[in-house]
Amino acid sequence: MLGTVIGGNDQFGNITAGIDLIHKLKNTTQGTPPPSNDTFEPAYGLTVPLLTTPSGEKFGKSAGNAVWLDENLTSPFELYQFFVRLPDEVVAKYLKIFTLLPISTVAQELDTHFASPEKRSAQHLLAKEVVTMIHGETKAGKAGIQTRLLFPAPGDHLSFTGQEILENFAGSQHGGVIEVPRDEVVGQLVSKLARKIGAVNTRGEADSMIKGGGLYVGLENRKVSDIKARVEEEWLVDGEVLVVRFGKGRFVIVKVV
Repeated sequence: MLGTVIGGNDQFGNITAGIDLIHKLKNTTQGTPPPSNDTFEPAYGLTVPLLTTPSGEKFGKSAGNAVWLDENLTSPFELYQFFVRLPDEVVAKYLKIFTLLPISTVAQELDTHFASPEKRSAQHLLAKEVVTMIHGETKAGKAGIQTRLLFPAPGDHLSFTGQEILENFAGSQHGGVIEVPRDEVVGQLVSKLARKIGAVNTRGEADSMIKGGGLYVGLENRKVSDIKARVEEEWLVDGEVLVVRFGKGRFVIVKVV
């Protein structure tokens, strides 16, 4: 009988209790005769350091910050977002833990990243590698496009066509595409459109969101700060698609018909 258990170092007590149980079973003198020593091999316990947040908090269900491999629990977009939002102080460590990239490649990528950290290139690489391993290249590519479109880095000049946007956001679990007649979009109050697409429920909520700087439109991620602002034709991509982002990572792609 060979026993080897590997767990996080927070499970040290459980692991040593298991080893102690095996020791007692091997050396018992009561009841049925113990198995022959020939059938027993040493029992081993191995602990590894926990993966923690920069503040030292562990990841997991009990901590309320778990991410899942099952896309029904954590979508590819959410998983990509999780890694893109990581601070610089942990990205180098995570690239070495979670990817199969050569150390030399990681070092080169980090040099590039820290030359322009605001672009978060190392985080995007990490996110792409992890999501590709779990969900495949196609879903990782779509999650990357969605992220860059919704949360462009400073200095980004996005050149997506309206059709590319529609294809990459169709069926999204976190927003998706809504068709709205042109006369209900162009020239209409942004606050009214926000209510129509379900970003808010009331005009008061719309006004509060706009005043608080929580609503953005277009490829330029333009902040709408005037509650009397109206949707302008130039905000539309190819004259048919309006990107509306609001709240914490929520969005709607408006297809003007």
